[in-house]
Amino acid sequence: MKTLLLILMFFTTFVAFAQSPEEKLAQLNIQLPEVPAAGGSFVDAVKVGNLIYLSGKGPRNSKGEYIKGKLGQDLTVEQGYEAAKLVACSNWRY
Repeated sequence: MKTLLLILMFFTTFVAFAQSPEEKLAQLNIQLPEVPAAGGSFVDAVKVGNLIYLSGKGPRNSKGEYIKGKLGQDLTVEQGYEAAKLVACSNWRY
């Protein structure tokens, strides 16, 4: 009986404190960019299960320029982290 009550309390607490994706993005101060218009008939990403395979997608800065370089040589770890975050945010529609 105690186990059942503990499980019930856990799920009740979890549901009460669950966040929507929009709330979590706002909490992390992340703004998703607008979806660009299609430039042709090609597939730049394929979703298989819960994975997304990207082709030719790199991080772009606020000016629209690609961020280039090798981590540890041209980019710091922090810059690499931000670049990876930009890639994920620019492909949010998948």
